[in-house]
Amino acid sequence: MKKYIIVLIIAGLNLTACTTLKKSTSSTASIEPDVFQYPTVVDLEVGNKIEKTETWNFNPFDKQKLKDREGNLIADMVKSENADVLLEAQSTYTKVPFGERTLTVSGYPAKYKDFRNATEEDIKAFKKLNGTDCESHDHNISQTSAAGNIQTKARTTKQKIINTGKEFVVKAGFSLNGGLGTGLVNSMGYTISGELNSYLKNNFYWNTGVDFSYKGFLNNYEDIEILTHALQIPLGIGYRLNFAKNFGVAINTSMLFSFDLVGNVKDRGYHSNNHTMSLKDYDNNYSIFDFGFNIRMDIWISKVKLEVAYKPYLAKVCGKKCQSLSFGLGYAF
Repeated sequence: MKKYIIVLIIAGLNLTACTTLKKSTSSTASIEPDVFQYPTVVDLEVGNKIEKTETWNFNPFDKQKLKDREGNLIADMVKSENADVLLEAQSTYTKVPFGERTLTVSGYPAKYKDFRNATEEDIKAFKKLNGTDCESHDHNISQTSAAGNIQTKARTTKQKIINTGKEFVVKAGFSLNGGLGTGLVNSMGYTISGELNSYLKNNFYWNTGVDFSYKGFLNNYEDIEILTHALQIPLGIGYRLNFAKNFGVAINTSMLFSFDLVGNVKDRGYHSNNHTMSLKDYDNNYSIFDFGFNIRMDIWISKVKLEVAYKPYLAKVCGKKCQSLSFGLGYAF
């Protein structure tokens, strides 16, 4: 069943003029014609809702942007229905890391019919509905015609941007590592990791992965440096808030299961000559297993992620608990 709605548009006439310069002993007054725009009303014939899906596989050399695919898909839908516009267009995008991508667009095809000059009653009605002057240039929807510039105005509802499917993120960064207590000095470290995010519903997601981190620190009281390089497996949950299609912020908290690959102590005393020994030999209570937490904020710009993370650990190393503040840069596939 087709529906008809009335759309108020403004048709503008683009004119160009040629100027000829002549020398003369007489002078004439210049005549500058004014061109006015008059509101025009058109019926909009709306058809039944349609949907179209495009599927493709991951290709690292494919430079086509998602918004370009979406625009091409909408153009194909409008053309196939012999329409002029697609109203209330909504899109859903899903992907598998290094696998299949799917884009689905739905909406109502519509066609312009019966252009006519707006009456005084039409203008009053549109002013009342929109609460603004019909000649305002602040339009939410804009269409262009070959006969001139046609601008339409309608109320739209801001669509919430939902993330779906899975994404694999590779990231690296540096960290400030220290201990919880006095007499401890921060030391520089690193973090390299791969992470899998799986979206559940309404931008909530769970995540896991593999993380290589340095979580040592300096102890000035004992003139020693703790050197630990750990393999960590996070398991957590997060929420992503999208402010725009290519910009969002996510908050994530994870449990960390940590396993020290390297655990050494460097004696930094004056007569020690930087002697290094096994951390297990230095501290009888030391365990290569540890448990901690990862409290993190991610800033997403398209597929690039900037993150700030704080990691406190529970196990003690030489009587002190470790902590880490890291800054990282990642990319999602």
